[in-house]
Amino acid sequence: MLLAILAQVCRIPLHPQTAMPFITYTPFLVFATWCCGFRPGLVNTGLCTFECLYFALEPVGSYAVADRQDWLGVAVLLLTGVMSSLLFDSLQKARLSDALAQSQADDLRRQFAAIVEPSDEAIIGKDRDGVITSWNPSAEKMFGYSAKEATGQPITFLMTPEIAKEELAIQAKIWNGESVDHYETRRKRKNGADVFVSVSVSPIRDASGRIIGASKIARDITEHKRAEEALRRTVEFDEAALKGIGEGLCTIDADGLVTSMNPAAEELLGWTFSELRGKKLHEVTHHHRPDGRSFPPPPNASPSRLLRIGASSRTMKTHSSAKTARSSM
Repeated sequence: MLLAILAQVCRIPLHPQTAMPFITYTPFLVFATWCCGFRPGLVNTGLCTFECLYFALEPVGSYAVADRQDWLGVAVLLLTGVMSSLLFDSLQKARLSDALAQSQADDLRRQFAAIVEPSDEAIIGKDRDGVITSWNPSAEKMFGYSAKEATGQPITFLMTPEIAKEELAIQAKIWNGESVDHYETRRKRKNGADVFVSVSVSPIRDASGRIIGASKIARDITEHKRAEEALRRTVEFDEAALKGIGEGLCTIDADGLVTSMNPAAEELLGWTFSELRGKKLHEVTHHHRPDGRSFPPPPNASPSRLLRIGASSRTMKTHSSAKTARSSM
């Protein structure tokens, strides 16, 4: 309302009063809609239109219009005010929507940071070009690079050339909307040392569902791999030692089933390991005493049996039957 009054005040110096009847009101219409919003803009448009009819058009002091062409000017003035109100109202809503979306995005980033930063697992974000976009503190600890050093680098800078090839296959699955769970691979630390990791990769989508990147969660399994390698070497050493000794050795589990057997035991018993694997050693190799009574296993039998090639023939006849003796029965 004040702007409508101000528009009329600005027309006081004009001589005659009917000079420029429309152009002096237009800036106030636009300014009102820009500063005050949709409804005040419409109110100001209506007031300025009535002022124009009453004070600026012949006959002055009446809402009658002498010149019919002036009606066209009034219609343009009214349309200008209405369209300006609608336009600036939509712009204001868009600004509010953007501000709300930005606020929500900031909240999500804070929530995401609260989840990601304390995690013991390295969490890395990358875009569709494979460029690192996020890098949590655990990734800094695991790989030795700070977030500032890693962000903006291609994800392949952590990989050797041969391992970088596997990344292409992983990316192809991600861009197809698939996830990759717990695949084991190797990465390079900043100091050049290898780190074995178990990695899960998932696509990152925008609000429309379009894939815009990927998130990687890496868990350090280096110590686990070292333990596996130590165990493998121990087993290989034990197997080599057992194969080389001159004593027959069979091992059984708690149910009496054969779990391993060295070549000396195969030669002693006449059974191969593949024939005895998973069978009860007592039922296959123990039959009867010399007087014909059944030979049950001792109540506190050890889970392993050590059969020496140099054992006496009486011991063998009493405790164990070779395959040839069994087949002759």
